[in-house]
Amino acid sequence: MKETDTLMLALARIPSAIPGARGFRRSIVRGEMKAGWYASSGVAGMGDAWVYAPGGRVVEIEAKSATGTLLLSQKAWRALCATMGVPHLVWKIRRGEDVEETVTRWMTELAGALGVVG
Repeated sequence: MKETDTLMLALARIPSAIPGARGFRRSIVRGEMKAGWYASSGVAGMGDAWVYAPGGRVVEIEAKSATGTLLLSQKAWRALCATMGVPHLVWKIRRGEDVEETVTRWMTELAGALGVVG
């Protein structure tokens, strides 16, 4: 299963795993449109998703396959998040781990980043 598919399963799991929290998929779009118009949305390097939780808590998330690595723009975004005190998780699929194990591990990582106990 690709990291995007696993990410979507994880985002769907967030409300039941962490009550009150919600995850959102982010798309970075750049391209030329009709009649010479150009469209741009987002900033290069932004995470694949973000999570909002009660109390104004936010976590940025980048999903990677077992062999994926962060691009320079993604490292720069992670550094920006750090300067602003915004947790940034890299959710990486591990070799030999099934999808359920991956999503469960990611929920544990997210709970830790949000300071959720129990």
